[in-house]
Amino acid sequence: MRVVTKQLQPESPEVIVYSFHENNFLSGLKMLNASLAVVAERKGLQGEVGDVVIGMNSDNVYIYCVVAGSGGAKTRSAGGSCAAWAMEERIKTVEMVEGVPEDFVEGFMLRNYVFSEYKTVAKTKKVPVRVVLTAQSFPQGRVYGVQANHIARDLMNEPPNTLHPPRYAERIQTLFADTAVSVEVLGEETLRQIGMCALLAVGQGSSQESKVVIMRWNGGQDTRTVDLALVGKGITFDTGGISLKPSDRMDEMRWDMGGSAAVVSALHAAAKSGMQQNIVGVVGLVENMPDGNSYRPGDIVTSMSGKTIEIINTDAEGRMVLADALWYVQEQFSPREIIDFATLTGAVVVALGTEYGGLFSNNSAFAERLVRAGEKSGELVWQMPIHDNYLERMQSRTADLRNTSILRGDSGAGTAAAFLRAFVKKESVWAHIDIAGCALPSKHNKLAGGDPSGFGARFVHAYLTG
Repeated sequence: MRVVTKQLQPESPEVIVYSFHENNFLSGLKMLNASLAVVAERKGLQGEVGDVVIGMNSDNVYIYCVVAGSGGAKTRSAGGSCAAWAMEERIKTVEMVEGVPEDFVEGFMLRNYVFSEYKTVAKTKKVPVRVVLTAQSFPQGRVYGVQANHIARDLMNEPPNTLHPPRYAERIQTLFADTAVSVEVLGEETLRQIGMCALLAVGQGSSQESKVVIMRWNGGQDTRTVDLALVGKGITFDTGGISLKPSDRMDEMRWDMGGSAAVVSALHAAAKSGMQQNIVGVVGLVENMPDGNSYRPGDIVTSMSGKTIEIINTDAEGRMVLADALWYVQEQFSPREIIDFATLTGAVVVALGTEYGGLFSNNSAFAERLVRAGEKSGELVWQMPIHDNYLERMQSRTADLRNTSILRGDSGAGTAAAFLRAFVKKESVWAHIDIAGCALPSKHNKLAGGDPSGFGARFVHAYLTG
């Protein structure tokens, strides 16, 4: 992503973007370029946000005239559509004149993303567009948010043979090498010593060693306290284990580490922005594979909390990883607030589609603040219930808990959240965000263009900045 100001680095643009409000589209066009106003009228454009007409000026430079509105989701989407057009046309430089809304610029930059690491034919490689802002600045915090979003998408786009748990841990260390974030990596021997046996059970069938990575940013005055802990599910590939998934679309299970990508990228944005809070991120990195050593339906494992879990379905693995990671962060840091991110259930996609993350919390005031952060960032969440009955239906005859409900057709997202709540101390302020729908690719997301959305970093940034 390249963003400069024209005064600092002048360059002849191939496209100049002019934005209009709904009520001055046609009149503004007539002042700018009368022929384009005629085109807009012939098309029947009335000035709805997203309306576009494209022409050439006297210097043979494209002029992209868009109704950008005054901000919000539609404005971001309009910016995303502009970026998609520019990349499709292989435009190298776009200039945005003074007055283009910040949300439009942000939407453009979010969509202005290409992952071509494994493309070998030059003509198939798209290149991000260089953005030049004329006589206006763009908040640096929002730049860091977009950069973090792209980091998350880079991680999610990596194939599972290159981003297995050990390699992922190394990638995190490299990412934070030039920041003040401290990074600690725990291997299986240490994890076994501290009792993270629920997490370790999931990775038993893999040839790749499971890892837990702890990232710590101290931006607050009292470094003995932790203001916010972020916990992420990092299943680098999920076959389902012995409870094997269908082969159709199993390749998409490389995205089952989206929760960890949200946490890693959020910590990166916090560090680059110089957030004045103390933040800890913990990600459990595991590969769930079928093997002679895999954990089985019927097994009973002991979590770090001491609670025992009867395994009913090895494909309900994310909650096992999060159970230990949540307990670890509470024991080690006693954070004031905790948010976990996970591509946890298909049920949340059925409930909310791809537009919202499913928000579950044990604290209504905390949940309300998170909903507002979603509205501010455009990374939306919708609060959902955790009924006490959900956990009752996960009681085991032989252990403390089963890892799935005993009822077919039960609230999959709700029972998963109830399971996690069993590993949250009563005094902890906690929220779980199921991002199985909103983090994965969707053709309806104009800011992602068929890529994973990179959900999380901008949401956390919005929460921390109020």
